Amino acid sequence: MKLLATILTALSICFVLRMEAVAMEPADPAASAKNETVDFKNDLIPRLTKLGCNAGKCHGSAVGRGDFKLSLYGGTPEADYDQIVRRVGGRRINLKDAQSSLLYLKAAEFVEHGGGTLIDDEDENAQALIKWIQQGAKYTEHRQLKHVKVNPERFIATKIGDETSLKVIAHFNDGLTRDVTDLTQFIAEDSSAITIDSSLATAKVVRPGRHIVIARYSTEVIPIEIVVPIAETVVDLSSEPADNYVDKNILSALAELRLPVSPLIDDLTFVRRITLDLTGRLPEYKNENHSVRLNREAVIDSLLASEEFVDFYSLKLAKL
Repeated sequence: MKLLATILTALSICFVLRMEAVAMEPADPAASAKNETVDFKNDLIPRLTKLGCNAGKCHGSAVGRGDFKLSLYGGTPEADYDQIVRRVGGRRINLKDAQSSLLYLKAAEFVEHGGGTLIDDEDENAQALIKWIQQGAKYTEHRQLKHVKVNPERFIATKIGDETSLKVIAHFNDGLTRDVTDLTQFIAEDSSAITIDSSLATAKVVRPGRHIVIARYSTEVIPIEIVVPIAETVVDLSSEPADNYVDKNILSALAELRLPVSPLIDDLTFVRRITLDLTGRLPEYKNENHSVRLNREAVIDSLLASEEFVDFYSLKLAKL
C-alpha cells in the first residue's frame, strides 16, 4: 500500500508540473491571431486599398470625393479612422446595426455610390467590415508590420501566355507571419503587356519584353519583374566589353531578352543625344570637319560645366 501511495503521489506531482509547464509555454501567435478583433490598420485599410477606395481617382485624391476623404493608399490610417468613425456626426458607422452603416451601404451599393458596387454582402471584405463595426469600430493595431516578402520577385517566362501565381507574406514585429495575398493590390504598369487576375492572384504575359507588376500591401510597395524573351534565338554576349556594373547589368538584361548589342553610334548622333540628355536642347550647328575622331569624354565634361546643364537639371529637380 505504501508503494502504491508513493507511485500515485509521484504521478500527481508530474501531472501538476506538466500543467504548469503548459501554462508557461508561449502562445502560438498564429493561433491567437484568429481570435483577435479585426485589425483596423493591418486588415481593414489594406482592403480599402485593394478595392481602390483610397486611390487618387477616388477618395484618396487631395480633396476626396463626395465629402469623404481618405489618405492616399492608406498612408495615414489615424486620419482615415477619424474620417470613417467621427466625421459627419458619426453617420458612416452604426454600432447598433452594422449592416445599416453608411460605409457598408455605399460600398455594397445599397445606397447610390459613384464608385459602383465594390463588395458583395457575402464576400470576405464585407464580412470583415461588418465584423469590425460589430466589435465596436475601434482603432486597432495588434502588431507592427516589419516587412513584406513577395514570391516570385522575378518571373522569367518562356513564351507568350505563360502565367505565374503571386504570393505575399507579411512579417510582423511579434514573430507572426501571415499570408496577405488576398489583401494585396496587384497593378501592372503596362496593362497591355501583363494581365492580372485579382481573384486568383495571377499574372499572365501577353506581350514580350521586361515588365513590372506592383504589389501593394499596407504601406509596402514591392515591384515584381516579369520577363519574356523578345527573340527565340539565344544570343552570346560573352565577348562584349563590360567595363563597369552598368554595362554588366545591361548585358545581363539583353541576354535574358535575347537581344544583341546595338552598334556604336557615330559622333554626330552621340553629340545630339548627349546634348538633349544633359541640357534638354539640340546642339548648335557647327560646320566642322568630323573626319577626326571626337573626344566624347571632353564633350560630356563641357556640357556638365555649362549653364544650360544647371538650368535644365534645376528644372528637373524642382519638378521632383
